[in-house]
Amino acid sequence: MYTTPPHLAPSRRLSHRLSTWRAPSFDEALNTLIISRGNRQILFFCLGFLCPVLWMVAAFLPLPLRPMEASMNNLEASMQDFSSEVEGEKKRRYLKARWWRNLNRIMSFVGVAIIGAIVALAVVASK
Repeated sequence: MYTTPPHLAPSRRLSHRLSTWRAPSFDEALNTLIISRGNRQILFFCLGFLCPVLWMVAAFLPLPLRPMEASMNNLEASMQDFSSEVEGEKKRRYLKARWWRNLNRIMSFVGVAIIGAIVALAVVASK
């Protein structure tokens, strides 16, 4: 009947999860690239390909403040409908910055290997 099986829409719950193989979206303004703590992680990751030491610097940069995880009862939930959306945005920014910092930490080992290879080639070439 169908030439291809029908496709279901992706679940909205899964779209917010970050994993090792799924990078977060880049949806913040570029004018805050240096100022924003989350965007600095991305900037240093990109510049790390030119200077691998920047991956090591980015591995220790501070993250945005972690949003408070508080349990609420029904009265508090009705009063904080608007603030829950703001808290969700803060949590998303924190998770995104943490994901990029972990990637920078992994790439810092790659940077050490690149620097070591360059030093080894320089020593071998100088003999």
